[in-house]
Amino acid sequence: SISTMADTTASSHAKVEDVVKRAQAAVRAEAQEVGAQKQAVQSQEQLLLRLKQEMEGRLEEVELREARVQAEEQRLESERLSLQAQADELQAFHSQMQDAEVRVTRV
Repeated sequence: SISTMADTTASSHAKVEDVVKRAQAAVRAEAQEVGAQKQAVQSQEQLLLRLKQEMEGRLEEVELREARVQAEEQRLESERLSLQAQADELQAFHSQMQDAEVRVTRV
């Protein structure tokens, strides 16, 4: 009877140890999976950070180009206004010359 109890206790102890070992193995496997997922997420974070920096660089470049285009548009508009003023002056001079011609012909 004592040997049966000892056998039963030993058997129960072995079963408990087996369950504990399987549980530990499952926890280790889960920990490895979590570690791998963490590394994957960190890699994706690094990739996204690089992409964000690249996009910010491109945005700065586009904004600089936009500023240059606006400056050129303003320069061209100033030039157009200057040319228009010169054309107006020439037209006025031409009219004065025609008026003078008419007066000279009448005389």
